[in-house]
Amino acid sequence: MIMDAALPIIGLILLILLGGSMLAAYNYFILYLIKAANLTKLVDSKISVVILFIFAVLILSLKASSIAEAFGAMISVIILIYLFTSGLFRQRGTYKDLSINIRISSTIFSSSSYLMIFSSINGGF
Repeated sequence: MIMDAALPIIGLILLILLGGSMLAAYNYFILYLIKAANLTKLVDSKISVVILFIFAVLILSLKASSIAEAFGAMISVIILIYLFTSGLFRQRGTYKDLSINIRISSTIFSSSSYLMIFSSINGGF
């Protein structure tokens, strides 16, 4: 009886872990592309991180009903992707050698592309 009630919760936890690991793998791929394309000096500043974040929020606000909704969606997805990526790839050389600004820039890029795909498929947030 208890197992029947716990089965959907276990399935939900497994789906969240699977989705988070897929987003982390995509973010790790973006980090690899930044390093392979030699864009680390360009992305490694706080100004570039802020400009990228503002640009992503403005682009997402075209699909959302307000800028606040786009801002909230970006922040929540950025936190999720960053935590999953740091949890899964902390010991890897590509992730460990890069600075925090580069990690956040790749997280912003991967979260904005994820949100654009999600909002295009579902017609909004």
